[in-house]
Amino acid sequence: MPKRLRCATIMLLTLVMLLAPVLVCSGAPQMVEVALNGTEVSVAVNGTLINFPNQKPYITEGRALIPVRFISEALGAKVKWDDPQINIETQDQSIVLIVGSKTAIVNSSPISLDVPAAISGGRVMVPLRFVSQVLGAEVKWRQADSSKQAKNNVTPKTWRVASETTYPPFEFFQNGQYAGYDMDLIRAIGGVEGYDISIRPMGFDGLIPALQNGQADCAISAMTFNPYRLQVVDASEPYFINGLVVAVHKDNQTITGLEGLKGKKMGAEVGTTGMEACNDVKNMDPATEIKVFDSIGEAFMELEKGGVDAVISDWAITRYYCKTIGTKLKTLEDTFQPKTNEQYGIYVKKGNGNLLAMINDGLKKLKADGTMDQLKEKWFGDTQLGGK
Repeated sequence: MPKRLRCATIMLLTLVMLLAPVLVCSGAPQMVEVALNGTEVSVAVNGTLINFPNQKPYITEGRALIPVRFISEALGAKVKWDDPQINIETQDQSIVLIVGSKTAIVNSSPISLDVPAAISGGRVMVPLRFVSQVLGAEVKWRQADSSKQAKNNVTPKTWRVASETTYPPFEFFQNGQYAGYDMDLIRAIGGVEGYDISIRPMGFDGLIPALQNGQADCAISAMTFNPYRLQVVDASEPYFINGLVVAVHKDNQTITGLEGLKGKKMGAEVGTTGMEACNDVKNMDPATEIKVFDSIGEAFMELEKGGVDAVISDWAITRYYCKTIGTKLKTLEDTFQPKTNEQYGIYVKKGNGNLLAMINDGLKKLKADGTMDQLKEKWFGDTQLGGK
Protein backbone atom coordinates (compact mmCIF):
# COMPACT_ATOMS: atom_id res chain seq x y z
CA MET A 1 0.00 0.00 0.00
CA PRO A 2 1.40 3.45 -0.89
CA LYS A 3 2.64 5.38 2.13
CA ARG A 4 0.25 8.32 1.56
CA LEU A 5 -2.78 6.02 1.30
CA ARG A 6 -1.67 4.04 4.35
CA CYS A 7 -1.38 7.24 6.42
CA ALA A 8 -4.80 8.42 5.27
CA THR A 9 -6.33 5.08 6.22
CA ILE A 10 -4.77 5.18 9.68
CA MET A 11 -6.04 8.73 10.22
CA LEU A 12 -9.56 7.71 9.12
CA LEU A 13 -9.63 4.68 11.43
CA THR A 14 -8.39 6.84 14.33
CA LEU A 15 -11.15 9.37 13.69
CA VAL A 16 -13.82 6.66 13.59
CA MET A 17 -12.55 5.23 16.89
CA LEU A 18 -12.67 8.66 18.52
CA LEU A 19 -16.17 9.38 17.28
CA ALA A 20 -17.62 5.95 17.96
CA PRO A 21 -18.67 6.61 21.57
CA VAL A 22 -20.35 9.84 20.51
CA LEU A 23 -22.22 8.16 17.67
CA VAL A 24 -23.41 5.34 19.89
CA CYS A 25 -24.60 7.62 22.68
CA SER A 26 -26.06 10.52 20.69
CA GLY A 27 -29.66 9.29 20.86
CA ALA A 28 -29.46 7.69 24.30
CA PRO A 29 -31.66 8.90 27.18
CA GLN A 30 -29.92 11.32 29.54
CA MET A 31 -29.77 10.41 33.22
CA VAL A 32 -28.31 12.44 36.09
CA GLU A 33 -27.94 10.49 39.34
CA VAL A 34 -27.19 12.35 42.56
CA ALA A 35 -25.98 10.57 45.70
CA LEU A 36 -25.90 12.34 49.05
CA ASN A 37 -23.54 10.95 51.68
CA GLY A 38 -23.79 13.24 54.69
CA THR A 39 -22.88 16.66 53.27
CA GLU A 40 -20.95 15.25 50.32
CA VAL A 41 -22.70 15.28 46.95
CA SER A 42 -21.61 13.00 44.11
CA VAL A 43 -23.04 13.17 40.59
CA ALA A 44 -23.08 10.64 37.75
CA VAL A 45 -24.22 11.44 34.21
CA ASN A 46 -25.36 8.50 32.09
CA GLY A 47 -23.62 6.13 34.52
CA THR A 48 -20.28 7.95 34.59
CA LEU A 49 -19.20 9.59 37.84
CA ILE A 50 -18.11 13.23 37.39
CA ASN A 51 -14.82 14.25 38.97
CA PHE A 52 -14.77 17.77 40.40
CA PRO A 53 -11.10 18.77 40.87
CA ASN A 54 -11.83 22.14 42.47
CA GLN A 55 -15.25 23.31 43.69
CA LYS A 56 -17.57 20.38 44.43
CA PRO A 57 -21.39 20.41 44.34
CA TYR A 58 -23.08 21.43 47.57
CA ILE A 59 -26.54 21.75 49.12
CA THR A 60 -28.11 25.13 49.91
CA GLU A 61 -31.74 25.72 50.95
CA GLY A 62 -32.45 22.06 50.19
CA ARG A 63 -31.20 22.37 46.57
CA ALA A 64 -27.98 21.14 44.96
CA LEU A 65 -25.71 23.62 43.18
CA ILE A 66 -23.13 22.29 40.71
CA PRO A 67 -20.36 23.86 38.60
CA VAL A 68 -22.13 24.97 35.44
CA ARG A 69 -19.50 23.86 32.95
CA PHE A 70 -19.32 20.30 34.26
CA ILE A 71 -23.06 19.54 34.16
CA SER A 72 -23.76 21.48 30.95
CA GLU A 73 -20.97 19.92 28.90
CA ALA A 74 -21.79 16.46 30.28
CA LEU A 75 -25.30 16.92 28.85
CA GLY A 76 -24.09 18.22 25.50
CA ALA A 77 -24.64 21.95 26.06
CA LYS A 78 -22.37 24.93 25.45
CA VAL A 79 -21.72 27.50 28.17
CA LYS A 80 -20.87 31.19 27.90
CA TRP A 81 -20.05 33.24 31.01
CA ASP A 82 -20.43 37.01 30.78
CA ASP A 83 -20.45 38.19 34.41
CA PRO A 84 -23.07 38.11 35.90
CA GLN A 85 -24.93 36.33 33.06
CA ILE A 86 -24.70 32.61 32.29
CA ASN A 87 -25.83 31.31 28.88
CA ILE A 88 -26.39 27.58 28.40
CA GLU A 89 -27.40 26.43 24.93
CA THR A 90 -28.15 23.31 22.91
CA GLN A 91 -29.76 23.02 19.51
CA ASP A 92 -33.23 22.97 21.13
CA GLN A 93 -32.83 24.75 24.47
CA SER A 94 -31.60 28.13 25.67
CA ILE A 95 -31.11 28.95 29.37
CA VAL A 96 -30.10 32.34 30.74
CA LEU A 97 -29.27 32.68 34.45
CA ILE A 98 -28.05 35.69 36.41
CA VAL A 99 -25.86 35.20 39.47
CA GLY A 100 -27.93 36.08 42.55
CA SER A 101 -31.26 36.16 40.67
CA LYS A 102 -34.13 33.72 41.23
CA THR A 103 -35.43 34.30 37.72
CA ALA A 104 -34.16 32.35 34.71
CA ILE A 105 -35.09 32.67 31.04
CA VAL A 106 -35.81 29.39 29.22
CA ASN A 107 -36.45 29.75 25.48
CA SER A 108 -37.46 33.40 26.04
CA SER A 109 -39.90 32.53 28.88
CA PRO A 110 -39.22 33.71 32.47
CA ILE A 111 -39.01 30.91 35.06
CA SER A 112 -38.87 31.20 38.87
CA LEU A 113 -36.03 29.41 40.68
CA ASP A 114 -35.93 28.09 44.23
CA VAL A 115 -32.27 29.10 44.56
CA PRO A 116 -30.21 31.43 42.35
CA ALA A 117 -26.93 30.75 40.57
CA ALA A 118 -23.92 31.65 42.71
CA ILE A 119 -20.14 32.03 42.74
CA SER A 120 -18.24 29.65 45.05
CA GLY A 121 -14.55 28.84 45.09
CA GLY A 122 -14.10 30.83 41.89
CA ARG A 123 -16.64 28.62 40.08
CA VAL A 124 -20.08 29.50 38.72
CA MET A 125 -22.61 27.24 40.45
CA VAL A 126 -26.09 26.58 39.05
CA PRO A 127 -29.16 24.67 40.30
CA LEU A 128 -28.49 21.04 39.35
CA ARG A 129 -32.07 19.78 38.94
CA PHE A 130 -33.26 22.84 37.03
CA VAL A 131 -30.45 22.84 34.46
CA SER A 132 -30.48 19.06 34.05
CA GLN A 133 -34.23 18.83 33.44
CA VAL A 134 -34.34 21.75 31.01
CA LEU A 135 -31.56 20.02 29.06
CA GLY A 136 -33.72 16.91 28.86
CA ALA A 137 -32.21 14.73 31.57
CA GLU A 138 -34.02 12.74 34.22
CA VAL A 139 -32.73 13.38 37.74
CA LYS A 140 -32.58 10.64 40.39
CA TRP A 141 -31.74 11.38 44.04
CA ARG A 142 -30.69 8.89 46.71
CA GLN A 143 -28.95 8.73 50.04
CA ALA A 144 -25.65 6.86 49.63
CA ASP A 145 -22.99 5.15 51.69
CA SER A 146 -20.75 5.34 48.69
CA SER A 147 -20.73 7.42 45.53
CA LYS A 148 -20.47 4.16 43.59
CA GLN A 149 -24.19 3.63 44.13
CA ALA A 150 -24.92 6.43 41.67
CA LYS A 151 -23.01 4.58 39.00
CA ASN A 152 -24.33 1.09 39.70
CA ASN A 153 -27.99 1.95 40.26
CA VAL A 154 -30.52 0.15 38.04
CA THR A 155 -33.06 2.56 36.55
CA PRO A 156 -36.77 1.55 36.80
CA LYS A 157 -39.10 1.38 33.79
CA THR A 158 -39.42 4.85 32.33
CA TRP A 159 -41.31 6.51 29.49
CA ARG A 160 -39.35 9.27 27.76
CA VAL A 161 -41.98 11.93 27.08
CA ALA A 162 -41.35 14.70 24.54
CA SER A 163 -43.08 18.03 25.16
CA GLU A 164 -42.80 21.71 24.22
CA THR A 165 -42.78 22.96 27.79
CA THR A 166 -43.63 26.65 27.37
CA TYR A 167 -47.40 26.27 26.96
CA PRO A 168 -49.19 27.00 30.27
CA PRO A 169 -51.46 25.72 31.68
CA PHE A 170 -50.77 22.49 29.80
CA GLU A 171 -46.97 22.29 30.14
CA PHE A 172 -44.49 24.72 31.64
CA PHE A 173 -41.59 24.88 34.11
CA GLN A 174 -42.48 25.99 37.63
CA ASN A 175 -40.65 25.78 40.96
CA GLY A 176 -37.95 23.48 39.61
CA GLN A 177 -40.19 20.98 37.82
CA TYR A 178 -42.45 20.55 34.81
CA ALA A 179 -46.02 21.40 35.69
CA GLY A 180 -49.39 21.72 34.00
CA TYR A 181 -52.40 19.67 32.97
CA ASP A 182 -50.51 17.55 30.42
CA MET A 183 -47.61 16.95 32.80
CA ASP A 184 -49.90 15.82 35.63
CA LEU A 185 -51.90 13.69 33.21
CA ILE A 186 -48.97 11.79 31.69
CA ARG A 187 -47.49 11.17 35.15
CA ALA A 188 -50.85 9.81 36.31
CA ILE A 189 -51.08 7.55 33.25
CA GLY A 190 -47.56 6.31 33.86
CA GLY A 191 -48.44 5.72 37.51
CA VAL A 192 -51.46 3.49 36.85
CA GLU A 193 -49.50 1.58 34.19
CA GLY A 194 -46.40 1.10 36.37
CA TYR A 195 -43.96 3.49 34.66
CA ASP A 196 -41.88 6.49 35.71
CA ILE A 197 -41.97 9.59 33.50
CA SER A 198 -38.95 11.48 32.15
CA ILE A 199 -39.90 14.75 30.45
CA ARG A 200 -37.79 15.67 27.39
CA PRO A 201 -38.33 19.39 26.60
CA MET A 202 -37.91 20.40 22.95
CA GLY A 203 -39.32 22.67 20.25
CA PHE A 204 -42.84 21.91 19.05
CA ASP A 205 -41.65 21.13 15.53
CA GLY A 206 -39.21 18.57 16.97
CA LEU A 207 -41.81 16.39 18.74
CA ILE A 208 -42.80 14.16 15.80
CA PRO A 209 -39.17 13.65 14.65
CA ALA A 210 -38.24 12.69 18.24
CA LEU A 211 -40.78 9.85 18.08
CA GLN A 212 -39.65 8.76 14.65
CA ASN A 213 -35.94 8.61 15.49
CA GLY A 214 -36.39 6.99 18.90
CA GLN A 215 -35.40 9.94 21.09
CA ALA A 216 -38.78 9.77 22.85
CA ASP A 217 -41.35 7.05 23.55
CA CYS A 218 -44.39 9.31 23.44
CA ALA A 219 -45.27 12.99 23.10
CA ILE A 220 -47.84 15.10 24.90
CA SER A 221 -48.02 18.82 24.22
CA ALA A 222 -51.60 19.97 23.56
CA MET A 223 -51.21 18.39 20.11
CA THR A 224 -54.32 18.33 17.94
CA PHE A 225 -55.22 15.56 15.54
CA ASN A 226 -54.47 16.45 11.95
CA PRO A 227 -54.08 14.36 8.77
CA TYR A 228 -50.29 14.82 8.52
CA ARG A 229 -49.56 13.69 12.07
CA LEU A 230 -51.83 10.66 11.83
CA GLN A 231 -50.02 9.57 8.67
CA VAL A 232 -46.59 9.44 10.31
CA VAL A 233 -47.32 8.63 14.00
CA ASP A 234 -50.10 6.98 15.99
CA ALA A 235 -52.32 8.80 18.48
CA SER A 236 -54.23 7.89 21.61
CA GLU A 237 -57.90 8.42 22.22
CA PRO A 238 -58.59 12.17 22.65
CA TYR A 239 -58.01 13.45 26.17
CA PHE A 240 -59.03 17.11 25.73
CA ILE A 241 -61.23 19.10 23.33
CA ASN A 242 -60.26 22.70 22.67
CA GLY A 243 -60.82 25.45 20.12
CA LEU A 244 -59.15 28.51 18.68
CA VAL A 245 -59.51 32.09 19.85
CA VAL A 246 -58.07 35.48 18.90
CA ALA A 247 -56.18 37.59 21.45
CA VAL A 248 -55.72 41.35 21.00
CA HIS A 249 -54.52 44.21 23.18
CA LYS A 250 -57.20 45.17 25.70
CA ASP A 251 -57.32 48.71 24.27
CA ASN A 252 -57.91 47.47 20.70
CA GLN A 253 -61.39 48.46 19.51
CA THR A 254 -60.94 47.90 15.77
CA ILE A 255 -60.55 44.10 15.65
CA THR A 256 -63.81 42.45 16.66
CA GLY A 257 -63.77 39.33 14.49
CA LEU A 258 -62.12 37.52 11.60
CA GLU A 259 -62.88 40.29 9.11
CA GLY A 260 -60.95 42.73 11.25
CA LEU A 261 -57.82 40.57 11.00
CA LYS A 262 -57.45 41.05 7.25
CA GLY A 263 -54.40 43.15 6.39
CA LYS A 264 -53.15 43.14 10.02
CA LYS A 265 -49.97 41.76 11.60
CA MET A 266 -50.74 38.40 13.17
CA GLY A 267 -48.73 36.05 15.39
CA ALA A 268 -48.84 32.32 16.17
CA GLU A 269 -46.65 29.48 17.41
CA VAL A 270 -44.86 27.43 14.77
CA GLY A 271 -46.55 24.21 13.65
CA THR A 272 -49.89 24.90 15.36
CA THR A 273 -53.47 25.18 14.13
CA GLY A 274 -53.27 28.82 15.20
CA MET A 275 -50.61 29.31 12.51
CA GLU A 276 -52.85 27.53 10.01
CA ALA A 277 -55.70 29.90 10.89
CA CYS A 278 -53.38 32.88 10.32
CA ASN A 279 -52.51 31.49 6.90
CA ASP A 280 -56.23 31.21 6.11
CA VAL A 281 -56.64 34.92 6.83
CA LYS A 282 -53.62 35.72 4.64
CA ASN A 283 -55.17 33.70 1.82
CA MET A 284 -58.22 35.95 2.06
CA ASP A 285 -56.08 39.11 2.08
CA PRO A 286 -52.43 38.85 0.90
CA ALA A 287 -51.65 42.15 2.68
CA THR A 288 -51.89 40.27 5.99
CA GLU A 289 -48.51 39.76 7.71
CA ILE A 290 -47.71 36.69 9.80
CA LYS A 291 -44.98 36.38 12.43
CA VAL A 292 -44.23 32.83 13.59
CA PHE A 293 -42.73 32.22 17.05
CA ASP A 294 -41.00 29.25 18.67
CA SER A 295 -43.31 29.45 21.70
CA ILE A 296 -46.75 30.89 22.36
CA GLY A 297 -45.32 32.95 25.22
CA GLU A 298 -43.11 34.83 22.76
CA ALA A 299 -46.15 35.51 20.56
CA PHE A 300 -48.14 36.93 23.47
CA MET A 301 -45.22 39.11 24.61
CA GLU A 302 -44.91 40.50 21.07
CA LEU A 303 -48.63 41.31 21.14
CA GLU A 304 -48.29 43.10 24.47
CA LYS A 305 -45.57 45.39 23.14
CA GLY A 306 -47.41 46.08 19.87
CA GLY A 307 -45.26 44.04 17.50
CA VAL A 308 -48.35 42.24 16.19
CA ASP A 309 -52.02 43.19 16.18
CA ALA A 310 -53.43 39.79 17.12
CA VAL A 311 -52.45 36.25 18.08
CA ILE A 312 -54.44 33.12 17.27
CA SER A 313 -54.02 30.22 19.67
CA ASP A 314 -55.88 27.54 21.59
CA TRP A 315 -58.71 28.89 23.70
CA ALA A 316 -57.70 27.32 27.03
CA ILE A 317 -54.07 28.49 26.76
CA THR A 318 -55.05 32.00 25.69
CA ARG A 319 -57.63 32.42 28.45
CA TYR A 320 -55.14 31.19 31.07
CA TYR A 321 -52.44 33.59 29.84
CA CYS A 322 -54.77 36.59 29.78
CA LYS A 323 -55.97 35.89 33.33
CA THR A 324 -52.62 35.12 34.96
CA ILE A 325 -49.82 36.84 33.02
CA GLY A 326 -51.00 38.92 30.06
CA THR A 327 -53.26 41.40 31.84
CA LYS A 328 -52.81 43.82 28.93
CA LEU A 329 -54.61 41.40 26.59
CA LYS A 330 -58.18 40.26 25.99
CA THR A 331 -59.79 37.46 24.00
CA LEU A 332 -62.44 37.67 21.29
CA GLU A 333 -64.41 34.72 22.65
CA ASP A 334 -66.86 34.22 19.78
CA THR A 335 -64.41 34.49 16.88
CA PHE A 336 -64.09 30.75 16.31
CA GLN A 337 -66.18 29.07 19.03
CA PRO A 338 -68.01 26.79 18.54
CA LYS A 339 -66.79 26.43 14.94
CA THR A 340 -63.52 24.78 15.94
CA ASN A 341 -63.43 21.48 17.79
CA GLU A 342 -59.81 20.49 18.28
CA GLN A 343 -59.05 17.19 19.96
CA TYR A 344 -55.74 16.64 21.76
CA GLY A 345 -54.01 13.27 21.74
CA ILE A 346 -50.87 11.58 23.04
CA TYR A 347 -48.62 10.43 20.21
CA VAL A 348 -46.33 7.40 19.80
CA LYS A 349 -44.12 6.05 17.03
CA LYS A 350 -46.04 4.50 14.15
CA GLY A 351 -46.74 0.86 14.93
CA ASN A 352 -46.01 1.01 18.68
CA GLY A 353 -49.29 -0.70 19.55
CA ASN A 354 -48.22 -1.91 23.00
CA LEU A 355 -47.42 1.56 24.30
CA LEU A 356 -50.53 3.03 22.68
CA ALA A 357 -52.71 0.39 24.36
CA MET A 358 -51.20 1.21 27.78
CA ILE A 359 -51.78 4.94 27.27
CA ASN A 360 -55.41 4.40 26.24
CA ASP A 361 -55.91 2.02 29.18
CA GLY A 362 -54.48 4.66 31.52
CA LEU A 363 -56.80 7.34 30.12
CA LYS A 364 -59.78 5.05 30.60
CA LYS A 365 -58.84 4.38 34.24
CA LEU A 366 -58.28 8.08 35.02
CA LYS A 367 -61.64 9.05 33.52
CA ALA A 368 -63.38 6.35 35.52
CA ASP A 369 -61.83 7.20 38.90
CA GLY A 370 -62.34 10.97 38.53
CA THR A 371 -58.65 11.90 38.24
CA MET A 372 -59.13 13.76 34.95
CA ASP A 373 -61.94 15.87 36.44
CA GLN A 374 -59.68 16.68 39.39
CA LEU A 375 -56.92 17.84 37.02
CA LYS A 376 -59.36 20.02 35.06
CA GLU A 377 -60.55 21.62 38.28
CA LYS A 378 -56.93 22.17 39.36
CA TRP A 379 -55.72 23.80 36.14
CA PHE A 380 -58.84 25.34 34.61
CA GLY A 381 -61.29 25.69 37.50
CA ASP A 382 -63.92 23.87 35.44
CA THR A 383 -64.51 20.11 35.20
CA GLN A 384 -66.65 20.56 32.08
CA LEU A 385 -63.87 22.20 30.08
CA GLY A 386 -62.22 19.97 27.49
CA GLY A 387 -65.10 17.51 27.08
CA LYS A 388 -65.89 14.31 28.89
